[in-house]
Amino acid sequence: MNKDLLHVRDALFDTLDKLRNKQIDIDTAKTIQGVSQTLLNSAKLEMEFLKHTDNVRSKFFDSEEVLNELEKVKVKHKQITASVVPEKEIDKTLKEIEENKQKPYEFK
Repeated sequence: MNKDLLHVRDALFDTLDKLRNKQIDIDTAKTIQGVSQTLLNSAKLEMEFLKHTDNVRSKFFDSEEVLNELEKVKVKHKQITASVVPEKEIDKTLKEIEENKQKPYEFK
Protein backbone atom coordinates (compact mmCIF):
# COMPACT_ATOMS: atom_id res chain seq x y z
CA MET A 1 0.00 0.00 0.00
CA ASN A 2 1.32 3.42 -0.95
CA LYS A 3 1.54 5.85 1.90
CA ASP A 4 1.82 9.23 0.24
CA LEU A 5 -0.33 12.23 -0.56
CA LEU A 6 -1.28 10.93 -4.00
CA HIS A 7 -2.71 7.79 -2.39
CA VAL A 8 -4.86 9.89 -0.05
CA ARG A 9 -6.21 11.88 -2.97
CA ASP A 10 -6.95 8.73 -4.97
CA ALA A 11 -8.70 7.16 -1.99
CA LEU A 12 -10.91 10.21 -1.59
CA PHE A 13 -11.90 10.17 -5.25
CA ASP A 14 -12.62 6.43 -5.02
CA THR A 15 -14.80 7.08 -1.97
CA LEU A 16 -16.70 9.78 -3.83
CA ASP A 17 -17.29 7.43 -6.77
CA LYS A 18 -18.44 4.60 -4.49
CA LEU A 19 -20.79 6.94 -2.66
CA ARG A 20 -22.32 8.17 -5.93
CA ASN A 21 -22.75 4.57 -7.11
CA LYS A 22 -24.27 3.58 -3.75
CA GLN A 23 -21.50 1.04 -3.13
CA ILE A 24 -20.89 2.46 0.35
CA ASP A 25 -23.15 4.20 2.85
CA ILE A 26 -22.85 7.74 4.17
CA ASP A 27 -21.43 6.62 7.54
CA THR A 28 -18.59 4.74 5.83
CA ALA A 29 -17.86 7.75 3.60
CA LYS A 30 -17.82 10.03 6.66
CA THR A 31 -15.40 7.70 8.42
CA ILE A 32 -13.08 7.71 5.40
CA GLN A 33 -13.37 11.50 5.21
CA GLY A 34 -12.47 11.80 8.90
CA VAL A 35 -9.39 9.61 8.54
CA SER A 36 -8.36 11.54 5.43
CA GLN A 37 -8.77 14.85 7.28
CA THR A 38 -6.51 13.55 10.04
CA LEU A 39 -3.88 12.57 7.44
CA LEU A 40 -4.09 15.99 5.78
CA ASN A 41 -3.76 17.76 9.14
CA SER A 42 -0.70 15.62 9.80
CA ALA A 43 0.68 16.64 6.40
CA LYS A 44 0.16 20.32 7.22
CA LEU A 45 2.06 19.83 10.45
CA GLU A 46 4.84 18.06 8.56
CA MET A 47 5.02 20.95 6.07
CA GLU A 48 5.39 23.42 8.93
CA PHE A 49 8.16 21.29 10.41
CA LEU A 50 9.95 21.12 7.05
CA LYS A 51 9.64 24.88 6.62
CA HIS A 52 11.09 25.65 10.05
CA THR A 53 13.94 23.15 9.81
CA ASP A 54 14.95 23.96 6.22
CA ASN A 55 14.28 20.36 5.17
CA VAL A 56 12.82 19.83 1.72
CA ARG A 57 12.07 16.11 1.67
CA SER A 58 9.24 14.09 3.13
CA LYS A 59 8.21 10.49 2.52
CA PHE A 60 4.55 11.52 2.74
CA PHE A 61 4.92 13.96 -0.16
CA ASP A 62 7.65 12.17 -2.11
CA SER A 63 5.89 9.53 -4.16
CA GLU A 64 7.78 8.11 -7.13
CA GLU A 65 5.69 10.26 -9.48
CA VAL A 66 6.40 13.43 -7.50
CA LEU A 67 10.12 12.67 -7.34
CA ASN A 68 10.25 12.15 -11.12
CA GLU A 69 8.50 15.47 -11.70
CA LEU A 70 10.83 17.18 -9.24
CA GLU A 71 13.85 15.84 -11.10
CA LYS A 72 12.45 17.18 -14.41
CA VAL A 73 11.97 20.60 -12.82
CA LYS A 74 15.54 20.59 -11.46
CA VAL A 75 16.94 19.77 -14.90
CA LYS A 76 14.83 22.47 -16.55
CA HIS A 77 15.85 24.99 -13.87
CA LYS A 78 19.54 24.28 -14.51
CA GLN A 79 19.03 24.72 -18.25
CA ILE A 80 17.23 28.04 -17.79
CA THR A 81 19.67 29.51 -15.29
CA ALA A 82 22.66 28.41 -17.34
CA SER A 83 21.24 30.17 -20.39
CA VAL A 84 20.29 33.35 -18.53
CA VAL A 85 23.29 34.12 -16.31
CA PRO A 86 26.58 32.25 -16.54
CA GLU A 87 27.81 30.96 -13.19
CA LYS A 88 31.08 32.87 -13.51
CA GLU A 89 29.19 36.17 -13.65
CA ILE A 90 27.20 35.26 -10.56
CA ASP A 91 30.41 34.40 -8.69
CA LYS A 92 32.00 37.66 -9.84
CA THR A 93 29.00 39.70 -8.70
CA LEU A 94 28.91 37.97 -5.31
CA LYS A 95 32.61 38.66 -4.87
CA GLU A 96 32.10 42.36 -5.71
CA ILE A 97 29.27 42.59 -3.20
CA GLU A 98 31.44 41.07 -0.48
CA GLU A 99 34.32 43.42 -1.32
CA ASN A 100 32.03 46.46 -1.27
CA LYS A 101 30.70 45.45 2.14
CA GLN A 102 34.27 45.74 3.48
CA LYS A 103 34.75 49.31 2.19
CA PRO A 104 33.63 52.29 4.27
CA TYR A 105 30.57 54.12 2.98
CA GLU A 106 31.43 57.20 0.94
CA PHE A 107 29.23 60.26 1.13
CA LYS A 108 28.99 62.27 -2.08
